[in-house]
Amino acid sequence: MEFRSRENGFDIITPNGDYVYAASNSANDLKCSSSQSSVLNLFSTAYDGLGIVSSVGAVLRFNSASNQMRFRYYHTKDGKEPGQKPITIYKLSEDENVASAKAFASDFLSAIKCDNGVTPPSTSAWNDMAQKASALTSAALSMLQTAAYQDGEIGLAVERYDYIIGKYGTTDYPDFLSRGIRPIQPSQVIEPLTSESFMIFGAIALFIVGGFALYFLIRRKRA
Repeated sequence: MEFRSRENGFDIITPNGDYVYAASNSANDLKCSSSQSSVLNLFSTAYDGLGIVSSVGAVLRFNSASNQMRFRYYHTKDGKEPGQKPITIYKLSEDENVASAKAFASDFLSAIKCDNGVTPPSTSAWNDMAQKASALTSAALSMLQTAAYQDGEIGLAVERYDYIIGKYGTTDYPDFLSRGIRPIQPSQVIEPLTSESFMIFGAIALFIVGGFALYFLIRRKRA
């Protein structure tokens, strides 16, 4: 379920995109619609701690009866607490190991520069990152060892790591993540322009310009 902020409240949205709300406070119900409702959901501490109340007054509760077992909005009368079980709201915290792996990846990208193989990265900075890696938990280190290049910031970090290991070897750049030396993909290599490259490009440009000049000269003679 997703809680999406709106002015003066929020929407509750199911995984398939339906909006969850209470139509009124006159009866127990729960509506699901593909369209956003004008009825808002609000956080409230009026009943059993922090809970969810509809802007029309109904309170979201859980019916624990064996033949029910469902969430519904229960109407309130004269401010009295509705029946059924209160719900508890938790904030899902990111796993500490995931957070550590992401923090390491961010530090690595900031500390280790690699301009497509033109200038070797700083070995001192590399050794500093090795020290930081040694302080990671085994679970966080495992995430970095097995990460794919598509895995967000962690993926960017290990792609750069693999490129450096693959290009320069492990003598000056120890494989502290134990990812092994991986072949450098052609898409990872961008060769710097050399004087020979400029000469080739210049020759091609002159050939193209000469071809156009000859074409227009022939056309003028025929005219």
